Amino acid sequence: MSFDGEMDHDAYSEDDCSEATSSGEEEMDANEDDAINDGMDEFTQRAYGPKPGELDRKVLEVDELHVEMIGIISEVQAVIPVNVGTARILLTQFLWNKEKLMEAFFGCGDEQAFFEKYNVAQTSSESDSKNSAQHGECNICLEVSGLSGPGCDHVACSNCWRQYLETKISSGSCSQIQCIGTGCKVLIEEEQALKYLGPGPATQKFKKLTLNVFVEANRRIKWCPAPGCGKVIKVAAAGPRQILCSCNHLWCFCCGESWHRPVDCRVLRNWLKRSSSDSETNTWKRVHTRDCPKCHTAIEKNGGCNHMTCRSAACKYEFCWVCMGDWKQHMASYSCNKFEDAAVIEANNIREMAKRALERYLHYYDRYLNHQQSLRLEERLNKVVREKMDDMQQGGASWIEVRFFLKGIEALTEARRTLMYTYPFAYYLKPDNETRIFEDNQTDLEMATEALSELLEAQWGGQDVTELKQKVLDKSSYVDQRRLVLLKHCEEGMERDAWKYTE
Repeated sequence: MSFDGEMDHDAYSEDDCSEATSSGEEEMDANEDDAINDGMDEFTQRAYGPKPGELDRKVLEVDELHVEMIGIISEVQAVIPVNVGTARILLTQFLWNKEKLMEAFFGCGDEQAFFEKYNVAQTSSESDSKNSAQHGECNICLEVSGLSGPGCDHVACSNCWRQYLETKISSGSCSQIQCIGTGCKVLIEEEQALKYLGPGPATQKFKKLTLNVFVEANRRIKWCPAPGCGKVIKVAAAGPRQILCSCNHLWCFCCGESWHRPVDCRVLRNWLKRSSSDSETNTWKRVHTRDCPKCHTAIEKNGGCNHMTCRSAACKYEFCWVCMGDWKQHMASYSCNKFEDAAVIEANNIREMAKRALERYLHYYDRYLNHQQSLRLEERLNKVVREKMDDMQQGGASWIEVRFFLKGIEALTEARRTLMYTYPFAYYLKPDNETRIFEDNQTDLEMATEALSELLEAQWGGQDVTELKQKVLDKSSYVDQRRLVLLKHCEEGMERDAWKYTE
């Protein structure tokens, strides 16, 4: 598996990601997982491979990214007679695909026409003299100063160039900044832009934007999405895979979200969109509120009585919550026995359907949030367990004797993460036999996970270390087994196109 050589530029979508096989789940320790059926071994190796991203990804620093860019620029310069800045401008327009750039260059037949088409003024290293400063009156600020430009007929003073570039950069431009001259489309080289800008925040932003263009053009390179990380991940082949960055953030290379198997990127995107939007608030309103029949103000029923009075000062209309009719027509009756016409029945049916839909959504969403919260809480459990391990070592136990606790924490964390994403997966599934098998596997994993969590959170004082080790390893092994059984079933269902989604 090689990381050297060609950039991968083929277009792809998250739908492509959702169909591919993931890699990177941790292999289980063979000495501690004898309980797992032999049939799981091939699946574990194929779908979850070595430790997260160990063999199929490289973590790059920003300086290493620059080296990759310079390497591609040098390859272009070896074939096309241009300086570094011009090569970078051309590569940016071809999304850093040097093969397509060279194909277009040699297919054009007219070198000058090619450079004009791609808005390049400087075509070789000998033309650097075009950028040398002249002395005269700046056409923009009218001050007499040193004047320079990108190689076309337009020049300006350094101060005007700096202000112009800062304005462009603040709007997010970097790779396609055109000449300051009105109507001129000649593009500014990065080296020249940096010279005008000098040190400062605009320069740092410009450099970051330039790197972003390079990263976004290559489907095998992405920034780690962890806040403040700044590392770049390069993989051997694009597609959905579990990535563990050196900052310890675990994420999906395809969509950039936290690692989310068994749910695929497309379904997760829908789930996150739904959970972050106002759609469920609107559903709640449809279920728990009704509009006043007279003024249409939304009214919430906060008691058992069906006699409602609109709270609008300009209305005060009294009506029946059940049939929405005038309360005066009910006389002294507090129960509605009025015949409901088709419109009333339809309205009530819509409310009932909305109520059931909301209840179903909340069933899955509450459990999704519960495991998300448990994951956060178990970060603290990890710290507590490590403190207990230190205490046991101070009591005479060796590191080898107590390290089994780490296996338990690892199994618990992986199980929580898997369970968390089983609920978006289940929410969108249409009910059938495959779904029932999935739910049985989900239940088994839930029970095994809670049993392991309870054991790790228990007080261990006075317990025999050997006995405790056996308990933790047994439960950890069983949790790993149930997790892999669930994931294998999901994976096989995807391969057979067995999963049918509601939307």
